[in-house]
This record gives sequence, structure tokens and C-alpha cells, in this order.
Amino acid sequence: SLLTHKGMKIDLGYITEMQAAGYYDLSTEQRIAMKSQNITAAYVKSFEAVGLSKIPASDLLAMKSLDITPAFIKSFADFGFVDLDPSLWVSLKSLGVTPEYIKELQEMGYKQVGIDNVLAAKSNGVNAAYLKQFEDAGYKVPALSELIMMKSQNLTMELIRNYSQLGFSEDIPLMVMANEM
Repeated sequence: SLLTHKGMKIDLGYITEMQAAGYYDLSTEQRIAMKSQNITAAYVKSFEAVGLSKIPASDLLAMKSLDITPAFIKSFADFGFVDLDPSLWVSLKSLGVTPEYIKELQEMGYKQVGIDNVLAAKSNGVNAAYLKQFEDAGYKVPALSELIMMKSQNLTMELIRNYSQLGFSEDIPLMVMANEM
């Protein structure tokens, strides 16, 4: 409504600025949300330097609310994460994935990690400490997808030991697999 626009200081200048940035068909709700999050044409254009243009309004709102900046996106370039869909940047940030986390995965032996495995590993809580309990017990390092599956099922060395004591050691099908990395 006109009163809401006036109250939010959404004037013709702001509307024209956002149209110049490619946002012609914003709904009233989207304009209000963008203005309330201080999304400007300069913010939108700043992403062109990292290859993002024509970002959907919903993704732009999510990116701004999570404080995703071009610097955040650039920090992943060394790991091959470039030209990702805006929604993937939102997923990375919302899960707390950092370049340091990817480096940790690499130091665990997973040199080539794709975005899907990174997101799955982080969302399941896979980290060096989780892997270390198995390595310390003498098991071979499984493929990252296997480690994610194990963590998603809360498989721990304690659980393996408990089942082994009950005579189920032959039925525990993990970590005897060859290193698939």
C-alpha cells in the first residue's frame, strides 16, 4: 500500500534504482522486505564481480539476511566453488560451512569434495574428531559418502564395540572397505 511504502521510505528513487538493477516486477511485499533489509542496487551489483547476476528476489533476501557478501563467495574459490546457484550459497552459509571446514575435510583425506558432499557432511556433523575415532581403532578411512552415512546413523566406535561384544562383528559392514578417495 502507499502508506506502507511511505512509512518504509520506499520512494520513486528506490523503485527506479532497483529497476535499474533488474528488479522490475517486485511485489509490494518483496519491495518492503528488500528495503527493510537495506538491499540496494549497489548491493545487488556487488555480486557481479563474483559472477552472480539476476539473483532471484527470494535468494537475494536470504543472502542479505545471512550476511552473504562477495567476499564470502570469493573465499570459496580456492576450493573450486564458483558459479554456484545463489540458493547453494544460502545453504553453505546457513549450515555454517566455511573455507576452514572444507580445509578440514581435505586434511581428513578428502581432497576433492563436491558441494553436495560438503553440505551433507556439515549437516550431519562430520568432522575430524568423528573420523579419528575409527582411524585410532585401526579402520581404513571410508569414502566421504560412507562417512556421512555412518554419521547420519550415529555409528560410533562405542556402538561397534558393544555390538562386537554381542557377537555381531561379522554383521558390521563398515570400514573394511578399501580407501575410495
